Amino acid sequence: MTHNDRPDNKRFISLRIKLLVGFTLLFSAVFGLIFYWIYRFTDTLTLTHIRDQLVNTIQGAAPGVDGDMLMALAAEGQPNAAGFSDDPRYAALLDWLQQVQRFEPAAWPYLYIKGSRPDEIIFVVDLWARYNPEKAAPFMYADTAEDLYLGLEGLYVVTDSSGKLALTSDQWGEWVTACMPVQNAAGEPVGAIGIDFEASYVRQVRRAVSQRVTLAFLITYAVLFGVVYFATQTVARPVEALSQVARRVGAGDYTQRFIRSLASRYVDEFDVLAETFNEMIAQVDQREQSLRREVAELRIEINEVKRQKNVEEVVDTEFFRELQAKAQHLRQRSESSSDS
Repeated sequence: MTHNDRPDNKRFISLRIKLLVGFTLLFSAVFGLIFYWIYRFTDTLTLTHIRDQLVNTIQGAAPGVDGDMLMALAAEGQPNAAGFSDDPRYAALLDWLQQVQRFEPAAWPYLYIKGSRPDEIIFVVDLWARYNPEKAAPFMYADTAEDLYLGLEGLYVVTDSSGKLALTSDQWGEWVTACMPVQNAAGEPVGAIGIDFEASYVRQVRRAVSQRVTLAFLITYAVLFGVVYFATQTVARPVEALSQVARRVGAGDYTQRFIRSLASRYVDEFDVLAETFNEMIAQVDQREQSLRREVAELRIEINEVKRQKNVEEVVDTEFFRELQAKAQHLRQRSESSSDS
């Protein structure tokens, strides 16, 4: 039965398509899981890299802050009409914070001291005052900030419950933050420095990394798809050729042979199959030729038997016996006439 003669409830789907679809789905699933793992892994590495940037920057910036100047400014400085300060010490501390930003352009540093209430801090100097006053904390602005309060006691990076760098938000924007104490001339902690990276910077870095990972994945996937396509072609092509030869042999054409299109020094299962299949065709052809001769001889024997049977049937009839009797009587009369 050919594929055109199959029942209506069965549809023919070539092996080539089955292999291509099957391998594509399999490798897509595997690569999808790998891509997800790599994406999460690289994202974690990216956040770790940004955290290291924060820590390295703040550890380099804190020793340069004059703690005595910070405390004197907080005690004696006066706010100006814009909410900041015209005190030379305010400008001097801003100059140092700007030097920090020149070293790390993504950094937005600020200085603060401990407030009188639990978790209260008082902002003294904020570099945003020179760039965008709307995003800057005013001079001597008091606020409750548990995370920044911890920076008065030691190096602290704001993280989430899993230990990853966390985005936090306040009235001035969304950030990732690190903070640590600043000391006076006697080595005593008298305040703290905080450094923020804007959330947009963090997202930009993460997006750039994810784009590179995605591009690498797409290129790898395209190469893999080409390999899968080539592999399915390599497997399906001889199978399809064998199927065509088998259909022609099934129709009685025993001159067909299954021949590999590419010669190779090394044989594989298809070469063994081709040799075996061709031997089978030759043996079937020989058996059919022998069977045809036997059938022809059998027909001759059958015809002879039928002829003899027909003769016997004629001899056994009453009519034939009467003819024999008449013929014998005529012979006798003929012999009597000859004697006279």
